[in-house]
Amino acid sequence: MWISKSKERAKDNLAIITRLANSIASQHPDDEDAQWRAQTATALLQDFGITPRAPTARSSRVISASPSESQHSVKLPAELYRMIVGFVNTFRQQSRSREPTLLALSCTCKALNTFAEELIYKHPGVLHDSDKKWKFLFSLKIRPTRASLVRSLLLDWDRHVENDDPLMDILASCTNIEFLFVGNGSGNPLMSHVDQLEGLQLILSTCTRLKSLHYFTSLGSNCGAQGGMGVIEAQRCLSDWISIHPRVKQSLRQLETLGLDGPLSSWIFQGSLQYLSSNLTSLQLRWHNALDFSSTPLFDVSQQCQKLKVLVVSYRLVTTDDLEKACQAWASTLEALQVDYVRENKDWISNVIPHLRKLKVLFLARHCYVSADSIKAVVRAEMSLESISIMNVEGLDFMSRARTQMISDAANEALTDLIEAHSSTLRRIVIFPSVGELVIQCCKTAKGLRSLNIRLPDETPPRLIDGFLNSCPELVDFPESFEKYSNQRSEWKDRRQFRTEVLPMQKKLLEGRILDY
Repeated sequence: MWISKSKERAKDNLAIITRLANSIASQHPDDEDAQWRAQTATALLQDFGITPRAPTARSSRVISASPSESQHSVKLPAELYRMIVGFVNTFRQQSRSREPTLLALSCTCKALNTFAEELIYKHPGVLHDSDKKWKFLFSLKIRPTRASLVRSLLLDWDRHVENDDPLMDILASCTNIEFLFVGNGSGNPLMSHVDQLEGLQLILSTCTRLKSLHYFTSLGSNCGAQGGMGVIEAQRCLSDWISIHPRVKQSLRQLETLGLDGPLSSWIFQGSLQYLSSNLTSLQLRWHNALDFSSTPLFDVSQQCQKLKVLVVSYRLVTTDDLEKACQAWASTLEALQVDYVRENKDWISNVIPHLRKLKVLFLARHCYVSADSIKAVVRAEMSLESISIMNVEGLDFMSRARTQMISDAANEALTDLIEAHSSTLRRIVIFPSVGELVIQCCKTAKGLRSLNIRLPDETPPRLIDGFLNSCPELVDFPESFEKYSNQRSEWKDRRQFRTEVLPMQKKLLEGRILDY
Protein backbone atom coordinates (compact mmCIF):
# COMPACT_ATOMS: atom_id res chain seq x y z
CA MET A 1 0.00 0.00 0.00
CA TRP A 2 0.96 3.63 -0.35
CA ILE A 3 2.62 5.56 2.37
CA SER A 4 -0.37 7.31 3.94
CA LYS A 5 0.75 10.91 3.39
CA SER A 6 1.67 10.34 -0.25
CA LYS A 7 -1.63 8.62 -0.93
CA GLU A 8 -3.69 11.39 0.66
CA ARG A 9 -1.75 14.09 -1.19
CA ALA A 10 -2.34 12.33 -4.51
CA LYS A 11 -6.06 12.02 -3.79
CA ASP A 12 -6.35 15.70 -2.91
CA ASN A 13 -4.48 16.80 -6.04
CA LEU A 14 -6.54 14.61 -8.38
CA ALA A 15 -9.73 15.94 -6.83
CA ILE A 16 -8.52 19.53 -7.35
CA ILE A 17 -7.72 18.81 -11.00
CA THR A 18 -11.18 17.32 -11.50
CA ARG A 19 -12.88 20.34 -9.96
CA LEU A 20 -10.75 22.57 -12.19
CA ALA A 21 -11.83 20.63 -15.29
CA ASN A 22 -15.49 20.85 -14.27
CA SER A 23 -15.21 24.57 -13.52
CA ILE A 24 -13.69 25.27 -16.94
CA ALA A 25 -16.40 23.19 -18.60
CA SER A 26 -19.15 25.14 -16.85
CA GLN A 27 -17.57 28.46 -17.92
CA HIS A 28 -17.30 27.32 -21.55
CA PRO A 29 -20.37 25.21 -22.36
CA ASP A 30 -19.66 25.36 -26.11
CA ASP A 31 -16.11 24.02 -25.78
CA GLU A 32 -16.40 20.33 -26.66
CA ASP A 33 -12.85 19.60 -25.48
CA ALA A 34 -13.56 21.16 -22.09
CA GLN A 35 -16.76 19.14 -21.70
CA TRP A 36 -14.98 15.93 -22.65
CA ARG A 37 -12.11 16.59 -20.21
CA ALA A 38 -14.52 17.26 -17.37
CA GLN A 39 -16.46 14.06 -18.01
CA THR A 40 -13.28 12.00 -18.34
CA ALA A 41 -11.75 13.47 -15.18
CA THR A 42 -14.88 12.76 -13.17
CA ALA A 43 -15.02 9.18 -14.45
CA LEU A 44 -11.33 8.64 -13.68
CA LEU A 45 -11.77 9.96 -10.18
CA GLN A 46 -14.49 7.40 -9.60
CA ASP A 47 -12.37 4.62 -11.14
CA PHE A 48 -9.57 5.49 -8.72
CA GLY A 49 -12.02 5.24 -5.83
CA ILE A 50 -11.75 8.91 -4.89
CA THR A 51 -14.82 10.72 -3.61
CA PRO A 52 -15.07 14.36 -4.79
CA ARG A 53 -14.73 16.83 -1.92
CA ALA A 54 -15.90 20.36 -1.39
CA PRO A 55 -13.64 23.09 -2.87
CA THR A 56 -10.79 24.28 -0.65
CA ALA A 57 -9.00 27.62 -0.56
CA ARG A 58 -6.11 26.03 -2.45
CA SER A 59 -8.27 24.68 -5.25
CA SER A 60 -10.16 27.97 -5.58
CA ARG A 61 -6.91 29.76 -6.34
CA VAL A 62 -6.12 27.56 -9.33
CA ILE A 63 -9.58 27.22 -10.84
CA SER A 64 -9.21 30.47 -12.76
CA ALA A 65 -6.44 28.94 -14.91
CA SER A 66 -7.68 28.04 -18.39
CA PRO A 67 -6.09 27.87 -21.83
CA SER A 68 -9.28 29.20 -23.45
CA GLU A 69 -9.25 32.26 -25.68
CA SER A 70 -10.40 35.57 -24.26
CA GLN A 71 -13.20 37.27 -26.17
CA HIS A 72 -11.01 40.29 -26.93
CA SER A 73 -7.62 38.57 -27.17
CA VAL A 74 -5.04 39.77 -29.68
CA LYS A 75 -3.93 36.95 -31.97
CA LEU A 76 -0.29 36.86 -33.02
CA PRO A 77 1.26 34.81 -35.83
CA ALA A 78 1.80 31.19 -34.79
CA GLU A 79 5.54 31.52 -35.34
CA LEU A 80 5.77 34.22 -32.66
CA TYR A 81 4.03 31.97 -30.15
CA ARG A 82 6.50 29.21 -31.01
CA MET A 83 9.43 31.62 -30.58
CA ILE A 84 8.17 32.68 -27.14
CA VAL A 85 7.83 29.10 -25.97
CA GLY A 86 11.17 28.16 -27.52
CA PHE A 87 12.90 30.99 -25.65
CA VAL A 88 11.46 29.84 -22.32
CA ASN A 89 12.66 26.33 -23.08
CA THR A 90 16.26 27.64 -23.07
CA PHE A 91 16.04 28.75 -19.42
CA ARG A 92 18.71 27.17 -17.25
CA GLN A 93 17.64 24.04 -15.40
CA GLN A 94 19.10 25.24 -12.11
CA SER A 95 16.94 28.37 -12.03
CA ARG A 96 13.87 26.13 -11.68
CA SER A 97 11.91 28.61 -13.77
CA ARG A 98 11.64 26.69 -17.05
CA GLU A 99 8.87 24.24 -16.13
CA PRO A 100 6.70 26.70 -14.15
CA THR A 101 6.95 29.27 -16.96
CA LEU A 102 6.00 26.71 -19.61
CA LEU A 103 3.03 25.68 -17.48
CA ALA A 104 1.98 29.31 -17.10
CA LEU A 105 2.20 29.85 -20.86
CA SER A 106 0.13 26.73 -21.49
CA CYS A 107 -2.68 28.29 -19.43
CA THR A 108 -2.59 31.62 -21.29
CA CYS A 109 -4.25 30.79 -24.58
CA LYS A 110 -4.83 27.83 -26.84
CA ALA A 111 -2.05 28.78 -29.26
CA LEU A 112 0.56 28.93 -26.50
CA ASN A 113 -0.94 25.83 -24.92
CA THR A 114 -0.31 23.82 -28.07
CA PHE A 115 3.36 24.79 -28.35
CA ALA A 116 4.08 24.68 -24.60
CA GLU A 117 2.59 21.22 -24.13
CA GLU A 118 4.87 19.84 -26.83
CA LEU A 119 7.84 20.72 -24.62
CA ILE A 120 6.19 19.97 -21.28
CA TYR A 121 5.26 16.43 -22.26
CA LYS A 122 8.17 15.59 -24.55
CA HIS A 123 10.50 15.33 -21.54
CA PRO A 124 8.26 15.57 -18.44
CA GLY A 125 11.04 15.30 -15.86
CA VAL A 126 11.47 12.90 -12.95
CA LEU A 127 8.35 11.10 -11.71
CA HIS A 128 9.76 9.91 -8.41
CA ASP A 129 6.77 9.63 -6.11
CA SER A 130 3.19 8.39 -6.25
CA ASP A 131 1.72 11.89 -6.25
CA LYS A 132 3.62 12.96 -9.39
CA LYS A 133 2.95 9.67 -11.16
CA TRP A 134 -0.79 9.83 -10.54
CA LYS A 135 -1.06 13.46 -11.63
CA PHE A 136 0.91 12.69 -14.78
CA LEU A 137 -1.26 9.67 -15.63
CA PHE A 138 -4.38 11.72 -14.91
CA SER A 139 -3.25 14.46 -17.30
CA LEU A 140 -2.66 11.86 -20.03
CA LYS A 141 -6.09 10.34 -19.57
CA ILE A 142 -8.06 13.59 -19.74
CA ARG A 143 -6.21 14.60 -22.93
CA PRO A 144 -4.92 11.43 -24.67
CA THR A 145 -3.05 13.37 -27.38
CA ARG A 146 -0.50 14.32 -24.72
CA ALA A 147 0.69 10.72 -24.46
CA SER A 148 1.83 10.75 -28.08
CA LEU A 149 4.12 13.71 -27.29
CA VAL A 150 6.11 11.85 -24.61
CA ARG A 151 9.57 10.80 -25.76
CA SER A 152 11.27 10.19 -22.41
CA LEU A 153 10.32 8.99 -18.95
CA LEU A 154 12.40 9.18 -15.77
CA LEU A 155 10.69 6.92 -13.26
CA ASP A 156 11.22 5.51 -9.80
CA TRP A 157 9.55 2.15 -9.34
CA ASP A 158 8.80 0.71 -5.92
CA ARG A 159 7.48 -2.85 -6.11
CA HIS A 160 6.11 -2.55 -2.56
CA VAL A 161 3.26 -0.45 -3.98
CA GLU A 162 2.75 -2.24 -7.30
CA ASN A 163 -1.03 -2.51 -6.86
CA ASP A 164 -1.34 1.24 -6.46
CA ASP A 165 1.64 2.34 -8.56
CA PRO A 166 0.51 3.70 -11.97
CA LEU A 167 3.93 3.18 -13.56
CA MET A 168 2.86 0.42 -15.95
CA ASP A 169 -0.27 2.37 -16.96
CA ILE A 170 1.96 5.34 -17.78
CA LEU A 171 4.30 3.19 -19.85
CA ALA A 172 1.40 1.56 -21.69
CA SER A 173 -0.07 4.99 -22.53
CA CYS A 174 3.18 6.48 -23.85
CA THR A 175 3.85 4.31 -26.88
CA ASN A 176 6.37 6.71 -28.44
CA ILE A 177 8.94 6.51 -25.62
CA GLU A 178 12.51 6.46 -26.89
CA PHE A 179 14.35 7.16 -23.62
CA LEU A 180 13.57 5.32 -20.38
CA PHE A 181 15.31 5.79 -17.05
CA VAL A 182 14.06 3.46 -14.30
CA GLY A 183 15.42 3.92 -10.79
CA ASN A 184 14.32 0.71 -9.11
CA GLY A 185 13.91 0.47 -5.40
CA SER A 186 14.52 3.83 -3.72
CA GLY A 187 11.76 2.90 -1.32
CA ASN A 188 12.72 -0.78 -1.24
CA PRO A 189 16.37 -1.56 -0.48
CA LEU A 190 15.91 -5.35 -0.77
CA MET A 191 14.69 -6.25 -4.24
CA SER A 192 14.70 -9.94 -5.20
CA HIS A 193 15.68 -11.27 -8.61
CA VAL A 194 12.07 -12.36 -9.11
CA ASP A 195 10.86 -8.77 -8.67
CA GLN A 196 13.55 -7.51 -11.03
CA LEU A 197 12.80 -10.12 -13.69
CA GLU A 198 9.06 -9.47 -13.69
CA GLY A 199 9.57 -5.72 -13.83
CA LEU A 200 12.07 -5.87 -16.66
CA GLN A 201 9.80 -8.19 -18.65
CA LEU A 202 6.93 -5.72 -18.30
CA ILE A 203 9.12 -2.81 -19.41
CA LEU A 204 10.64 -4.57 -22.43
CA SER A 205 7.29 -5.89 -23.64
CA THR A 206 5.60 -2.49 -23.28
CA CYS A 207 8.26 -0.06 -24.56
CA THR A 208 8.99 -1.34 -28.06
CA ARG A 209 10.46 1.87 -29.50
CA LEU A 210 13.25 2.36 -27.00
CA LYS A 211 16.57 3.72 -28.16
CA SER A 212 18.00 4.42 -24.71
CA LEU A 213 17.44 2.34 -21.55
CA HIS A 214 18.95 3.11 -18.14
CA TYR A 215 17.97 0.62 -15.45
CA PHE A 216 19.26 1.47 -11.98
CA THR A 217 18.66 -1.10 -9.23
CA SER A 218 18.79 -0.54 -5.49
CA LEU A 219 21.99 -0.67 -3.50
CA GLY A 220 20.79 -3.35 -1.09
CA SER A 221 22.51 -6.65 -0.46
CA ASN A 222 22.34 -9.56 -2.88
CA CYS A 223 19.06 -11.15 -1.92
CA GLY A 224 18.34 -13.51 -4.80
CA ALA A 225 17.23 -16.22 -2.40
CA GLN A 226 14.41 -13.97 -1.21
CA GLY A 227 12.36 -14.84 -4.28
CA GLY A 228 13.72 -18.36 -4.65
CA MET A 229 15.82 -17.43 -7.69
CA GLY A 230 19.56 -16.92 -7.91
CA VAL A 231 21.68 -14.94 -10.34
CA ILE A 232 22.27 -17.74 -12.85
CA GLU A 233 18.63 -18.82 -12.87
CA ALA A 234 17.39 -15.24 -13.29
CA GLN A 235 19.83 -14.74 -16.18
CA ARG A 236 18.62 -17.93 -17.89
CA CYS A 237 14.93 -17.08 -17.36
CA LEU A 238 15.41 -13.62 -18.86
CA SER A 239 17.28 -14.95 -21.89
CA ASP A 240 14.70 -17.70 -22.50
CA TRP A 241 11.83 -15.25 -22.17
CA ILE A 242 13.39 -12.80 -24.65
CA SER A 243 13.97 -15.61 -27.16
CA ILE A 244 10.23 -16.31 -27.53
CA HIS A 245 9.15 -12.66 -27.84
CA PRO A 246 10.09 -11.24 -31.27
CA ARG A 247 9.04 -7.67 -30.41
CA VAL A 248 11.26 -7.67 -27.33
CA LYS A 249 14.21 -9.00 -29.33
CA GLN A 250 13.67 -6.23 -31.86
CA SER A 251 13.53 -3.63 -29.04
CA LEU A 252 16.88 -4.79 -27.69
CA ARG A 253 18.44 -4.82 -31.16
CA GLN A 254 17.45 -1.20 -31.77
CA LEU A 255 18.94 0.07 -28.48
CA GLU A 256 21.58 2.76 -29.00
CA THR A 257 22.36 3.40 -25.31
CA LEU A 258 22.26 0.95 -22.40
CA GLY A 259 23.06 1.76 -18.78
CA LEU A 260 22.88 -0.82 -15.98
CA ASP A 261 23.66 0.25 -12.43
CA GLY A 262 23.43 -1.57 -9.13
CA PRO A 263 24.29 -4.88 -7.45
CA LEU A 264 21.47 -6.76 -9.21
CA SER A 265 22.39 -5.70 -12.72
CA SER A 266 24.99 -8.24 -13.85
CA TRP A 267 22.47 -10.98 -14.63
CA ILE A 268 20.33 -8.52 -16.59
CA PHE A 269 23.34 -7.69 -18.72
CA GLN A 270 24.28 -11.34 -19.24
CA GLY A 271 20.70 -12.39 -19.99
CA SER A 272 20.19 -9.76 -22.68
CA LEU A 273 23.72 -9.60 -24.16
CA GLN A 274 23.16 -11.96 -27.09
CA TYR A 275 20.24 -9.84 -28.32
CA LEU A 276 22.13 -6.54 -28.49
CA SER A 277 23.36 -5.38 -31.88
CA SER A 278 25.72 -3.02 -33.67
CA ASN A 279 23.13 -0.26 -33.14
CA LEU A 280 24.43 0.03 -29.56
CA THR A 281 26.88 2.94 -29.40
CA SER A 282 26.97 3.72 -25.65
CA LEU A 283 27.31 1.24 -22.77
CA GLN A 284 27.53 1.92 -19.03
CA LEU A 285 28.08 -0.92 -16.56
CA ARG A 286 28.21 0.29 -12.98
CA TRP A 287 28.27 -1.66 -9.72
CA HIS A 288 30.52 -1.58 -6.70
CA ASN A 289 31.98 -5.08 -6.64
CA ALA A 290 32.84 -7.98 -8.92
CA LEU A 291 29.75 -10.08 -9.58
CA ASP A 292 28.94 -13.26 -11.47
CA PHE A 293 30.15 -12.67 -15.01
CA SER A 294 31.48 -14.58 -17.94
CA SER A 295 35.26 -14.46 -18.05
CA THR A 296 35.23 -11.90 -20.89
CA PRO A 297 32.01 -9.83 -20.73
CA LEU A 298 33.47 -6.79 -22.50
CA PHE A 299 35.03 -8.80 -25.30
CA ASP A 300 31.69 -10.60 -25.71
CA VAL A 301 30.03 -7.20 -26.10
CA SER A 302 32.61 -6.15 -28.69
CA GLN A 303 31.61 -9.13 -30.84
CA GLN A 304 27.90 -8.28 -30.62
CA CYS A 305 28.18 -4.48 -30.77
CA GLN A 306 30.98 -3.61 -33.16
CA LYS A 307 30.29 0.15 -33.36
CA LEU A 308 30.52 1.18 -29.71
CA LYS A 309 31.54 4.82 -29.21
CA VAL A 310 31.18 5.31 -25.43
CA LEU A 311 32.20 2.79 -22.75
CA VAL A 312 31.89 3.30 -18.99
CA VAL A 313 33.30 0.45 -16.89
CA SER A 314 32.47 1.09 -13.25
CA TYR A 315 32.65 -2.38 -11.76
CA ARG A 316 35.84 -3.76 -10.21
CA LEU A 317 38.23 -5.24 -12.76
CA VAL A 318 40.37 -7.94 -11.19
CA THR A 319 42.38 -8.03 -14.41
CA THR A 320 42.33 -5.79 -17.48
CA ASP A 321 42.85 -8.58 -20.03
CA ASP A 322 39.19 -8.52 -21.07
CA LEU A 323 39.13 -4.71 -21.30
CA GLU A 324 42.29 -4.68 -23.41
CA LYS A 325 40.89 -7.19 -25.92
CA ALA A 326 37.58 -5.33 -26.15
CA CYS A 327 39.23 -1.95 -26.72
CA GLN A 328 41.34 -3.42 -29.50
CA ALA A 329 38.14 -4.68 -31.14
CA TRP A 330 36.66 -1.15 -30.89
CA ALA A 331 39.82 0.55 -32.13
CA SER A 332 38.10 2.26 -35.06
CA THR A 333 34.95 3.42 -33.21
CA LEU A 334 35.54 4.14 -29.49
CA GLU A 335 35.45 7.90 -28.75
CA ALA A 336 35.01 7.97 -24.95
CA LEU A 337 36.38 5.62 -22.28
CA GLN A 338 35.88 5.72 -18.52
CA VAL A 339 37.41 3.12 -16.20
CA ASP A 340 36.78 3.42 -12.47
CA TYR A 341 38.37 0.50 -10.62
CA VAL A 342 41.31 -1.76 -11.55
CA ARG A 343 42.72 -4.05 -8.87
CA GLU A 344 45.94 -5.13 -10.53
CA ASN A 345 48.79 -2.68 -10.37
CA LYS A 346 50.14 -2.73 -13.92
CA ASP A 347 50.46 -0.38 -16.87
CA TRP A 348 47.46 -1.63 -18.86
CA ILE A 349 46.91 1.83 -20.37
CA SER A 350 49.99 1.51 -22.59
CA ASN A 351 48.46 -1.66 -24.06
CA VAL A 352 45.07 -0.06 -24.79
CA ILE A 353 45.65 3.55 -25.81
CA PRO A 354 47.70 3.02 -29.00
CA HIS A 355 44.73 1.22 -30.59
CA LEU A 356 42.11 3.92 -29.85
CA ARG A 357 42.73 6.29 -32.73
CA LYS A 358 39.35 8.05 -32.47
CA LEU A 359 39.34 8.57 -28.70
CA LYS A 360 38.22 12.05 -27.64
CA VAL A 361 37.40 11.54 -23.95
CA LEU A 362 39.58 9.66 -21.43
CA PHE A 363 38.45 9.33 -17.80
CA LEU A 364 40.59 7.31 -15.37
CA ALA A 365 39.08 7.36 -11.86
CA ARG A 366 40.91 7.33 -8.53
CA HIS A 367 41.05 3.52 -8.32
CA CYS A 368 43.01 3.37 -11.58
CA TYR A 369 46.78 3.34 -11.22
CA VAL A 370 48.30 5.78 -13.74
CA SER A 371 52.08 5.94 -14.02
CA ALA A 372 54.28 8.36 -15.93
CA ASP A 373 54.80 5.62 -18.54
CA SER A 374 51.01 5.33 -18.96
CA ILE A 375 50.76 9.06 -19.59
CA LYS A 376 53.61 8.94 -22.10
CA ALA A 377 51.69 6.29 -24.03
CA VAL A 378 48.79 8.72 -24.37
CA VAL A 379 51.21 11.40 -25.55
CA ARG A 380 52.49 9.16 -28.33
CA ALA A 381 49.05 7.90 -29.40
CA GLU A 382 47.44 9.08 -32.64
CA MET A 383 44.28 10.72 -31.28
CA SER A 384 42.88 14.18 -30.57
CA LEU A 385 41.66 14.31 -26.98
CA GLU A 386 39.03 16.88 -26.01
CA SER A 387 38.68 15.81 -22.37
CA ILE A 388 41.29 14.33 -20.02
CA SER A 389 40.42 13.26 -16.46
CA ILE A 390 43.11 11.45 -14.46
CA MET A 391 42.31 11.13 -10.77
CA ASN A 392 45.26 9.11 -9.43
CA VAL A 393 48.62 9.98 -10.97
CA GLU A 394 51.54 8.13 -9.42
CA GLY A 395 53.96 10.63 -7.95
CA LEU A 396 51.46 13.40 -7.28
CA ASP A 397 50.08 12.04 -4.01
CA PHE A 398 51.63 13.09 -0.69
CA MET A 399 53.24 9.69 0.04
CA SER A 400 54.95 9.56 -3.36
CA ARG A 401 56.29 13.10 -3.05
CA ALA A 402 57.60 12.35 0.43
CA ARG A 403 59.29 9.14 -0.81
CA THR A 404 61.08 10.55 -3.82
CA GLN A 405 61.04 13.81 -5.72
CA MET A 406 62.11 11.94 -8.87
CA ILE A 407 58.70 10.22 -9.25
CA SER A 408 56.89 13.53 -8.79
CA ASP A 409 59.06 15.29 -11.38
CA ALA A 410 58.51 12.47 -13.88
CA ALA A 411 54.74 12.66 -13.40
CA ASN A 412 54.62 16.43 -13.87
CA GLU A 413 56.86 16.24 -16.93
CA ALA A 414 54.67 13.53 -18.48
CA LEU A 415 51.50 15.55 -17.80
CA THR A 416 53.08 18.61 -19.39
CA ASP A 417 53.89 16.61 -22.52
CA LEU A 418 50.34 15.21 -22.55
CA ILE A 419 48.69 18.63 -22.43
CA GLU A 420 51.03 20.05 -25.06
CA ALA A 421 50.37 17.12 -27.39
CA HIS A 422 46.60 17.69 -27.29
CA SER A 423 46.50 21.45 -26.63
CA SER A 424 44.80 22.28 -29.94
CA THR A 425 41.73 20.15 -29.12
CA LEU A 426 41.48 20.07 -25.30
CA ARG A 427 38.30 21.51 -23.78
CA ARG A 428 38.38 19.89 -20.33
CA ILE A 429 41.25 18.96 -17.99
CA VAL A 430 40.87 17.23 -14.60
CA ILE A 431 44.01 16.05 -12.79
CA PHE A 432 44.46 14.93 -9.15
CA PRO A 433 46.23 15.09 -6.73
CA SER A 434 48.22 18.35 -6.79
CA VAL A 435 50.20 19.30 -9.87
CA GLY A 436 53.30 21.44 -10.19
CA GLU A 437 53.57 24.96 -11.60
CA LEU A 438 54.96 23.58 -14.85
CA VAL A 439 51.70 21.70 -15.50
CA ILE A 440 49.57 24.74 -14.62
CA GLN A 441 51.59 26.91 -16.99
CA CYS A 442 51.21 24.32 -19.74
CA CYS A 443 47.40 24.29 -19.38
CA LYS A 444 47.41 27.80 -20.84
CA THR A 445 48.49 26.37 -24.18
CA ALA A 446 45.02 24.82 -24.52
CA LYS A 447 43.44 27.96 -25.98
CA GLY A 448 39.98 26.40 -26.30
CA LEU A 449 39.86 25.20 -22.68
CA ARG A 450 36.42 25.56 -21.06
CA SER A 451 36.80 23.48 -17.89
CA LEU A 452 39.84 23.10 -15.64
CA ASN A 453 39.85 21.19 -12.35
CA ILE A 454 43.25 20.94 -10.66
CA ARG A 455 44.54 21.34 -7.11
CA LEU A 456 46.84 24.33 -6.88
CA PRO A 457 50.06 24.13 -4.86
CA ASP A 458 50.38 26.30 -1.76
CA GLU A 459 51.46 29.90 -2.33
CA THR A 460 50.60 29.88 -6.03
CA PRO A 461 51.71 33.23 -7.53
CA PRO A 462 48.84 35.38 -8.89
CA ARG A 463 50.50 35.77 -12.30
CA LEU A 464 50.23 32.00 -12.79
CA ILE A 465 46.45 32.16 -12.36
CA ASP A 466 45.62 35.46 -14.01
CA GLY A 467 47.47 34.46 -17.16
CA PHE A 468 44.50 32.18 -17.96
CA LEU A 469 42.26 35.23 -18.46
CA ASN A 470 44.09 36.09 -21.67
CA SER A 471 45.33 32.66 -22.72
CA CYS A 472 42.02 30.80 -22.35
CA PRO A 473 39.14 33.19 -23.16
CA GLU A 474 36.53 30.37 -23.02
CA LEU A 475 37.55 29.09 -19.57
CA VAL A 476 34.45 29.37 -17.36
CA ASP A 477 34.69 26.25 -15.14
CA PHE A 478 37.67 26.60 -12.81
CA PRO A 479 38.67 25.88 -9.18
CA GLU A 480 37.42 28.25 -6.48
CA SER A 481 41.04 28.66 -5.43
CA PHE A 482 41.63 30.69 -8.61
CA GLU A 483 39.90 33.63 -6.97
CA LYS A 484 41.84 33.06 -3.75
CA TYR A 485 45.22 33.45 -5.43
CA SER A 486 44.21 35.97 -8.12
CA ASN A 487 44.80 39.72 -8.27
CA GLN A 488 41.82 40.04 -10.63
CA ARG A 489 39.05 38.43 -8.58
CA SER A 490 36.28 40.50 -10.15
CA GLU A 491 37.11 39.21 -13.64
CA TRP A 492 37.00 35.60 -12.45
CA LYS A 493 33.71 36.29 -10.71
CA ASP A 494 32.27 37.68 -13.95
CA ARG A 495 33.30 34.53 -15.78
CA ARG A 496 31.45 32.31 -13.34
CA GLN A 497 28.08 33.41 -14.70
CA PHE A 498 28.94 31.74 -18.01
CA ARG A 499 30.05 28.45 -16.49
CA THR A 500 28.65 25.16 -17.69
CA GLU A 501 25.39 24.30 -16.01
CA VAL A 502 25.66 21.41 -13.56
CA LEU A 503 22.74 19.18 -14.45
CA PRO A 504 21.28 16.29 -12.46
CA MET A 505 22.41 12.85 -13.56
CA GLN A 506 19.13 11.99 -15.30
CA LYS A 507 19.25 15.20 -17.34
CA LYS A 508 22.78 14.42 -18.49
CA LEU A 509 21.72 10.94 -19.54
CA LEU A 510 18.76 12.38 -21.41
CA GLU A 511 21.16 14.52 -23.41
CA GLY A 512 23.19 11.44 -24.27
CA ARG A 513 25.98 12.36 -21.85
CA ILE A 514 26.79 9.05 -20.17
CA LEU A 515 30.13 10.59 -19.25
CA ASP A 516 30.23 13.86 -17.31
CA TYR A 517 31.91 16.06 -19.90
